[in-house]
Amino acid sequence: MGQIYIASASAGGKTFVTALLASLLRRSGKTAEPVKLIDTGAQWNEKGEWTSGDMEFLMKTAGIPVDRIHELCPYICVNDMDPVPAAAAEGLSVETAVMEACADRSARSCMWSLIDGTGGLGTELGAGYTAADFCRRKSCPVLLVVRAGGGMTDEAARSAGYAAGRGASVRAILINGADALRPEVLDASASDMERITGVPVIGRLPLYQDSLTVEKMDAFLRAHADMDRFIRLFGQDRTVSPAQIVEKALTSILSLQGAPNETVPSFMSESYIQITDGHAMDRRALTDHIQALQKQCCSIKIHFLRLESMGEAVFSRHRADVCRQDQTAVSFEVMALFQVSNGKILSCTETVKQISGCPADRNLGSALS
Repeated sequence: MGQIYIASASAGGKTFVTALLASLLRRSGKTAEPVKLIDTGAQWNEKGEWTSGDMEFLMKTAGIPVDRIHELCPYICVNDMDPVPAAAAEGLSVETAVMEACADRSARSCMWSLIDGTGGLGTELGAGYTAADFCRRKSCPVLLVVRAGGGMTDEAARSAGYAAGRGASVRAILINGADALRPEVLDASASDMERITGVPVIGRLPLYQDSLTVEKMDAFLRAHADMDRFIRLFGQDRTVSPAQIVEKALTSILSLQGAPNETVPSFMSESYIQITDGHAMDRRALTDHIQALQKQCCSIKIHFLRLESMGEAVFSRHRADVCRQDQTAVSFEVMALFQVSNGKILSCTETVKQISGCPADRNLGSALS
């Protein structure tokens, strides 16, 4: 039914929330499993090996054999720091494709795939690849866990805003440690949070002080979170956002793989029009442009600096790193505004700035021959 990324900008208790959800969903007759794309701060277990304490707790709570840990958590780092420096400190090569494959396997194998986030949405899981980037690429909605206390509304607003700026979506907020605030203060804060972020608050969990039995954990979650609303928000089929359509179009078409007369029409509408630095081209001309690039270039890699949906409009700021057939390199920074409708791109208006390489290549972005 759904894959969810459970995130928190601070020590909000997201791992415990993941455990609560996995336990309740499984006891409700649904297949659910926890996933962690990369964990840091590994612990030494009784078998004499480094392991993820968070994942062992999640798997035991959900009734999943711990020997599946490397299937559900592909990277475990000893150092207790952000993933990229933690992996670098021990010479661990981290591949985002491996993380995405792990998430895909989980999403295919169960009704609810619950990804216990590492850090906040701006945390890099791999070099240049944040948690929000993962959520955008995998159409994975976010449940944001916020610790009750001073600054929690600002934390929620910053996290939701950052997610939107990267083309991801925070779909619901859960307040943890809610009994730290007086009821009237909690009510006002939750109302402000919803008004400022536009995201519903679906639960207010007090500090959990009972035994870690599944029966008591399930009763606790049902008492303090609106699980019917949770199912409505996260249980629907995932849809592809306009930002995801644009991202897939650029990465697919500019990979220079396949026939442009097939890849271009699969993303661009029949009436597509593109304006690049004042030069107009229709879909046929764009196809010719990609064919010209295939003759001149070995590869083009797109790096998204910002990708944000505004209804059916999508703003993108990205860098294109080009390797030409003669092995010379040239890079461009592009700012573009796309219009998307019914799964197709209607138009693109963009400005292209060359930031490195031979000055003679400055018009490569609109070359037709």
